[in-house]
Amino acid sequence: PQAAAAQSSRTCRQVGANPASPTRTLIHQVHWMFWWLFVTMMVTMVTKVTRLSH
Repeated sequence: PQAAAAQSSRTCRQVGANPASPTRTLIHQVHWMFWWLFVTMMVTMVTKVTRLSH
C-alpha cells in the first residue's frame, strides 16, 4: 500500500508539473469561470439585499 501511495503521489506531481496538459488547463479555466460566476452572483445578491433593507 505504501509503495502504491508513493507511486500515485509521484504521478500526481508529474501531472501537476505539466502545464501543457490540455485537460488540466481546461479544468482550471472552467473552475475559475464557475468561481467568478459564483462570486459575482453573491455580490449581486448582497447588493440587492442591502438596497432593499435600506
